[in-house]
Amino acid sequence: MVESKDAVATFDGAKGAVKFFPYAPAGDYEVLDTDYFTYAIVYSCSNFYLAKSEYIWVLTRAQFVDESLIYNALQTIKSKVPDYDQTNIRRTAHGGSCKYLNGSEVNI
Repeated sequence: MVESKDAVATFDGAKGAVKFFPYAPAGDYEVLDTDYFTYAIVYSCSNFYLAKSEYIWVLTRAQFVDESLIYNALQTIKSKVPDYDQTNIRRTAHGGSCKYLNGSEVNI
């Protein structure tokens, strides 16, 4: 069974805001690159008083990602967010009991 959560997103092109909880502030997100079918690179940057919070996700529809896609994604990040510390980027291992939707089950 796939669990889902509701969120409210408002976008104007590649830039937008997503609110996950009713009383929490919306987070800023920017789609840096996507081919609309296999991957998207998403960047988020927020400032809380004196603290800065940055996140980047390379999202794919594939359980096992081709290394060339990862390499190209890292190059895109380097060119579009040059000050982002890429040593913070971690891969998420997928498999085991995780359930993945195939392309025919995904509505976009």
